[in-house]
Amino acid sequence: MNRLGHFGYVLLWSGQMLLALGHSEGWAIRVAGELIWLWIGVRLKMNSIWFWGIVGVAVEAYGWLAWTGRI
Repeated sequence: MNRLGHFGYVLLWSGQMLLALGHSEGWAIRVAGELIWLWIGVRLKMNSIWFWGIVGVAVEAYGWLAWTGRI
C-alpha cells in the first residue's frame, strides 16, 4: 500500500508538471493519482483521505472544464 501511495503522488506531481508545460494529458494523470489516493483512503478506512480525494477529483474536474472552456 505504501508503494501505491508513492506512485499516486508521482502521478499527481507528473500531471501537474505536464499541465504547467501546457500539456492537457496532465489532467488524466492527475485524476489517476487522485483516484489511487481515494482508493487507499477507502481501503484504510481513513475518511480524511477519501474525503479529500473526492474534493481533489472535483477540483480536477473543475480545472479540466475551465481548461477546455466549458465553464
